[in-house]
Amino acid sequence: MSTTKTLSFLEEMGWDRVEELAREASRKAIAEAHAHGLPVAVAVDGVPSLVYPDGRVEPLETSDLSGAQGIHSPASQTEGD
Repeated sequence: MSTTKTLSFLEEMGWDRVEELAREASRKAIAEAHAHGLPVAVAVDGVPSLVYPDGRVEPLETSDLSGAQGIHSPASQTEGD
């Protein structure tokens, strides 16, 4: 019995193209947020930070993230989370 691997849509498109589209979409989303005067949350050198339209960067402290939906610090997680 012969098995044939089926490529996913992303594999068919090619990973270089997928990365290019992701970068383009990210740049567009950041530009749109900044056009509305909003900061964007990104990792700057691995540190979660807010980048403001004026170029200012403010690192986020773990305590800043504690109320964010879907974000849990390891100490706040309980079994069953």
